[in-house]
Amino acid sequence: MKKLIVTILICSLGTGLSIAQGVDNNLGTANNGSFTGGFTWIGDSGGFHLSLDNNEVQSRFGTAANTLFLNYWGGDIDLLGSSNMTGDLKVDGSGLFYDNSSDRVGIGESLPDSKLHVTATTPEVLKLESNSQTTLDFYTGSTLQYRIRKLGSGTGDFQFRNENSSYTNWIQNFSMAMTLSPTGYLGIGSGTDAIADTRLHVTGDNDESLYDFEVEDNQFAFMQFDASLQSGIAFRNGSTTNANAWYRGNGNAGLIFNTVSSGATIHLFIEDDTGNVGVGDETPDAIFDVEGDTDGCNFGSRTGGGHGYVNTQKPVGSTNTVVQRWRDGIATQVTINNDADTYQMEVFGSALASGGTWTNSDAKLKENINTLGEGTLDKVLKLNPTSYTFKRSPEYGFLRLSEEPQIGFIAQELEQEFPQIVNTTIQTDADGETVVDHELKSVNYEALVPVLTKAIQEQQALIQQQQTLIESLDARLKALEK
Repeated sequence: MKKLIVTILICSLGTGLSIAQGVDNNLGTANNGSFTGGFTWIGDSGGFHLSLDNNEVQSRFGTAANTLFLNYWGGDIDLLGSSNMTGDLKVDGSGLFYDNSSDRVGIGESLPDSKLHVTATTPEVLKLESNSQTTLDFYTGSTLQYRIRKLGSGTGDFQFRNENSSYTNWIQNFSMAMTLSPTGYLGIGSGTDAIADTRLHVTGDNDESLYDFEVEDNQFAFMQFDASLQSGIAFRNGSTTNANAWYRGNGNAGLIFNTVSSGATIHLFIEDDTGNVGVGDETPDAIFDVEGDTDGCNFGSRTGGGHGYVNTQKPVGSTNTVVQRWRDGIATQVTINNDADTYQMEVFGSALASGGTWTNSDAKLKENINTLGEGTLDKVLKLNPTSYTFKRSPEYGFLRLSEEPQIGFIAQELEQEFPQIVNTTIQTDADGETVVDHELKSVNYEALVPVLTKAIQEQQALIQQQQTLIESLDARLKALEK
């Protein structure tokens, strides 16, 4: 049987509220209390359970005890009171502060300058925890714009995503923009392209700049890569085995460009201490050193009317053959090579030697020396000196033949009498490729000098014989006349 205690309330102006006998119910006991202008307490006088002063409410006054619960069954609790309240809400000074005038909340900050302003003296400022995918969303109005989240409930990737779209199924259709794996791999791209398999993986869908680094005010900008062995940049197009890379070799080896594959040859090498550049050569001996076993190297423009073309090559199938060509964008002008089957130097067009030309003729260099045989004059008399002009045929345009009238011999006719001074070669076109249809004959006009000299000698001997005969006949005629 419950005990009934009669409570007598005495209320009068100036004396406040007096609980004379206390209240006993299933929530506890409220003992004698009074309001006399100071405070009102409910509970034992030795340790107040609830005290109300002029501007504060305290629980368990004097001794810390259990948690204070505020609860209003079936409704909300408004800590600020009516809607026209202008005061602020503070919890433990500035531990939690609500600025009522600006609707701003400060944690560890009594003067918040944003909707949520957190100030801390330790590194751990904000912690987000979820049993599945921890997500932080950014909205403009009611529209989701961006999302940062951690995938999976374990050690999943960290994603930055642009969600500004009308996607209806966010789990399947939202496109990733950035991922950060637990191993420290950062991926930037679209969709699954943002999943990184290297420390930094950047991909793009269109012809766009993947990286734009700008420094203002005429300052220097560098991208630095550090590694214990080799560091550099690799470029690839959908293939991990056929990538090209710029990287620094071991130690002070230099800067290298080559194909990233097993046993790949070095395409370009820049030596550290000398600055020498090697193409196909990692030990360049000159400022620019080119090494290769096939077509050699080309410099200049080969199309679009370009000029200043230099070609050095070793034709396929030849041995110890070096070919050098200088072009002006129209046709080969000068060719130098050491192939015994053709000319060692070719000039397509006219040539000028202001100091003359010289040919080795020292006896120390010669053997099997024979005087030209008799009958040279008869052969010379069979020659047919001609005047002519060269054909303007596109087929032979690469030879840059002169347009001026010429005098000389027909090589085929000259070859019948003096085959030694006629040469037959298979010419090449402007790109250096052999063209069988361009089999041409040329004449060594310089070699005609000894031929004509011998012919003159024979002719002079004949004249001398005739002169001797004339003198003999003249003497006989004079004798008869006497």
